[in-house]
Amino acid sequence: MGAYFWDTRTEDFKPEYLDALKEHCLSNYLPMDGGAWQNYSPRNYTSNERKKISSKRTKFYVAEYHPRIEIYDSPKFHNEKSYYEENDINDWWSCYKWGTERGMKFGYGVGWVDGEWIQPITSIDAKVFKIGLTNVKVKMRGGKRYKNIFIEKDITDLEIDAKDYESFIYAKLFSKYWKDKTFFRALKAIDYKHSHTELNFDGKTEAFRFENVEDKLKIVREAIDQIENSPPEEIKKEVDYFCYISGFWNSIVRYKKSFPMFYSLDQSKIVNWLEGFNGMYESMMSLKCPFLIDIGFKDKWLPKTEDDIKPLFDKPLEDFILPNSTHYDLQ
Repeated sequence: MGAYFWDTRTEDFKPEYLDALKEHCLSNYLPMDGGAWQNYSPRNYTSNERKKISSKRTKFYVAEYHPRIEIYDSPKFHNEKSYYEENDINDWWSCYKWGTERGMKFGYGVGWVDGEWIQPITSIDAKVFKIGLTNVKVKMRGGKRYKNIFIEKDITDLEIDAKDYESFIYAKLFSKYWKDKTFFRALKAIDYKHSHTELNFDGKTEAFRFENVEDKLKIVREAIDQIENSPPEEIKKEVDYFCYISGFWNSIVRYKKSFPMFYSLDQSKIVNWLEGFNGMYESMMSLKCPFLIDIGFKDKWLPKTEDDIKPLFDKPLEDFILPNSTHYDLQ
């Protein structure tokens, strides 16, 4: 695979995205996750649906949503012996020693039992700020889980495609409130998939934390006004640009997610780690990317020796927490 974004420069990014991109690139993050994955697409509506059901009206909405959140829990936690017996891997792949020294717990025990998939479930109550599209009345779509409907707007007759309408508004919210999209179960719990357990629920893609609601509504209304007073091709161009931002964003996540995988607490293996990690950088994010060089990304995340990177791994767990991200620690 060739490297991507090799000639991306600071001036290629609009100012409204720049601060978010810099923080996303340079923050330590929770080491098992690599950051907030940007995976937005309108799941509840497509242009084909509008063509198939031409008699129905298309509505954009903003609502207070109380989703049903189910967390698939690991029923028990590893000790060092059970961890390595089950995974048949050594510590430079697992970060088990690094994590347990900082209070992390590594779950396991989920799997097939007597022909049935066993996965203990925990449910929690929460509320989120959600945008969306629908062909029916918003209250009908959300039922009792939509407690307040802040905006319900018919967009059927607009020239712009409905999914671009929603994506444009989402992009404006994301540029300021991207950290409101991180929904982790617990700060120190690693699940059976060797990741921080995330909360999952229908509509998560279009949801933000239910905070700063008035400011978020102001952003939505300003975006609506911009859509309705701009040529459709201008809006479409900005949506395409946001897709480019998303691709860059996710390349950073993939790269940083691999970072702890290659680190070794055993110094005899550090050469393998450096070779593996430097190779990851070269294949995922070009060594020649001017933007990453200018902001210090390359200096921080591309170590030349073990001495360059050891201070980062010596940090306490708290230094790996993304500020203002959400953790529902139920333990």
